[in-house]
Amino acid sequence: MKQNHDFILKESESFFYSVFLNSMVGQVIVDENLNIALANNRMFEYFDVEPYNTNGLPFGRAFFCMELGRNCYECGKSMIENFKGCGIINAMRDIQDGKTIISDSVIQYSFHYRNHLKLKCFQINGCNITYDDKTCTALVFSDVTELKLRENQLKEWLSLDLATGAMNKHSLLNAIQKLAESERSGSRHSIISMVDFDNFKLLN
Repeated sequence: MKQNHDFILKESESFFYSVFLNSMVGQVIVDENLNIALANNRMFEYFDVEPYNTNGLPFGRAFFCMELGRNCYECGKSMIENFKGCGIINAMRDIQDGKTIISDSVIQYSFHYRNHLKLKCFQINGCNITYDDKTCTALVFSDVTELKLRENQLKEWLSLDLATGAMNKHSLLNAIQKLAESERSGSRHSIISMVDFDNFKLLN
């Protein structure tokens, strides 16, 4: 389905529109209010839906954000106090403000998919553009979900000592720190003791 948009394309620019539309990387153009002006086919493939008219829609409504109607009454506007904001909306604002480096390089996005919840991880880059006297922000969404899953799996494998199958020192200290932080606010207390053997292989 062809999308409606406010861009008036000259005949000489139809080639660039075709490149945008059929790029193998997800691309979105948003207006000054961060509402979608145009999204390419790859963005819809990320969410396994046919392209449809998203002109004027906020990102979360266009791409089925699970937080809408649950924790957010509008895209990026939460009903929860101390809400840090949607990672994607925050990244869009940063790019709109001229920042070239996004503080959170990988952003998780949860969405509805055929009555289930799914998660995708995106790296987002972009820049501001002016076209036909309108200022917009062009965004590139790289789907790094599989890469992130493999990275997490590698971290799990590296958390264990190969010889003993026990947690290595770095992972053990991280686990102890998380345990201590979780108990600071509660009434439960634990005693932690560590025994370091000089020659574990000989003892084993």
